[in-house]
Amino acid sequence: MNLGMAVRKFSGATSTNPSAVRSLAPAVIGLAMLAAALVLWGAQKGNGAWVGIAIAVLSIVGSAVFLVSLTARVGARQRELVQAKEALEREVAGGAERVRVLEAGKRQNEAVLASVPARLLLIDRDLNVKTSYSTELDALLRPERRDQRSFVDVLRGKIAPDVLEAAQAHLVALFDPSDDESNLAAVNPLEAVEVAAPQPDGSLLIRYLKFVFRRVYEDGAISSLLVAAEDVTEVVQTERALRESERTAQKNFDTLLGILHLDAPALDDFVRTAQGELGAIDRSLSDAPARGGGDSGPLRQRIAGIAERVTTIRDGAALLGFEHFEARAGAYLETLGEMRSRQALTGDDYLQLVNEQAAFRAEFDEMQNLRVRLTALRRAAQIQDDAGDDMLDSLGAAARELAGDLGKEISIDIDGFDSRGLSPERRLLVKDVLQELLRNAVVHGIEAATERESAGKPRAGTIEIRPIREALAGSFAFTVRDDGRGLDPVHIRERAVALGMLDADRAEQMSDSEAAGYIFVPGFTTVDEVLGESVRGAGLNAVKNRVVDECGGTISIDSESGSFCEFSFVLPAQRVSFARS
Repeated sequence: MNLGMAVRKFSGATSTNPSAVRSLAPAVIGLAMLAAALVLWGAQKGNGAWVGIAIAVLSIVGSAVFLVSLTARVGARQRELVQAKEALEREVAGGAERVRVLEAGKRQNEAVLASVPARLLLIDRDLNVKTSYSTELDALLRPERRDQRSFVDVLRGKIAPDVLEAAQAHLVALFDPSDDESNLAAVNPLEAVEVAAPQPDGSLLIRYLKFVFRRVYEDGAISSLLVAAEDVTEVVQTERALRESERTAQKNFDTLLGILHLDAPALDDFVRTAQGELGAIDRSLSDAPARGGGDSGPLRQRIAGIAERVTTIRDGAALLGFEHFEARAGAYLETLGEMRSRQALTGDDYLQLVNEQAAFRAEFDEMQNLRVRLTALRRAAQIQDDAGDDMLDSLGAAARELAGDLGKEISIDIDGFDSRGLSPERRLLVKDVLQELLRNAVVHGIEAATERESAGKPRAGTIEIRPIREALAGSFAFTVRDDGRGLDPVHIRERAVALGMLDADRAEQMSDSEAAGYIFVPGFTTVDEVLGESVRGAGLNAVKNRVVDECGGTISIDSESGSFCEFSFVLPAQRVSFARS
């Protein structure tokens, strides 16, 4: 029985129903008897004693009937009230149980959400944070107040103002059903945002957070947003470190390339000049200007003097053809020019100047270190043994004779190559490989003299045979390089298709390196016409079989179309049967 039913039952006595009428009959009879007694009392005037007796009887009986009826009625009403009270108590107890279950479920949900490491929260249409959210967020956002409800206010002061403005607009758009959720996710301004979280000691902890938003629907409408926050600081820092490492590696590579193409004495003169100018700049910056002074003239003059010295360094790098360092000095000058254009200069500008000078000097020092290391490598690679390898004399003569037959001019550079420490069998293998590579360079690589002149090359092509000194101990490694036309992957594909070695579809899909591998396929050649028996050799397939298949060695190719082609060979270690003197 619910509360409404109990109230209706309690008030049911006021309704006119048969049971109610029957319960009132005794009381009515008692009242009627009292009324009759009153009537008789008024009409007795001199009548006998029997009338008085009748009046007394009627009064007593009527009063008794009325009282008994009233007592019964009150008892019935009390019983009804007790029943209504019991019904109300049952309803209250049932409601309290339901409330207890709901509160227990709420506490459980809050406990689960608070322990979720994914750092979740809900925000409503007013961008307020709902009561329940993962307490892990406190460690990330550190709100000023635990009861701070606005998500925007929680982020305010912790992220850049422009990012906060964009984030607020993004959240408003997420509550607009006309905006596609996936499109909005692609332009999320909080994808990886820098957050400055205050620490108990007053310092700021810089972290990078990623916020992901998902719409929550109720009855087909967007009711709130589920927000997942993730600390991506390590990922961002790792990516930045990787990019910085790549930039440093590229910078060192560019510097090294610049050094390699410079004349050594001229580079020495440039280094001495640059060192003198940098030392003078360091001395000019040794005294810091007074902070807060209104006169910025002395600092402006100091910047002008530094600019003159950096210009000297830049011009020296330009005359030397040292493009990388010329560009770096130019960037330094741009910074100095921007500083000189400022209306007022302060101590903070002086600090910037010191930092710029430190960065420029650090890059110069890196260049110096690379230069010293390169010089040491060159000295280590210098060949002190004047004795040549007589095996190459006959090979060189045969190559020059073949070039003459084909109307070509060649020059063979064999400085540093020596195979005399190899066993007779291994030395014969190297001879056969070199013979085939020289023939291949003359026939396929080196262009005719007129063609080379048209391409801006010397009339005579150069073939270089060099040892590889960085190979594993005991192994024998060398390169054969010509400055001819290089490998043409497009032509190789066409020839492979024409020779039936490759179908056209597969040829279009393969990479240039895969196409280059076809020069080792038996029967492959890029020469259309028959040039005679003197031109024919064993083929690169035979070279590959002997070096790779029989000896377990390796062959690699480096080529640039129109510029060069270089073969590198590494033969595994073998017992030496002939010792050099």
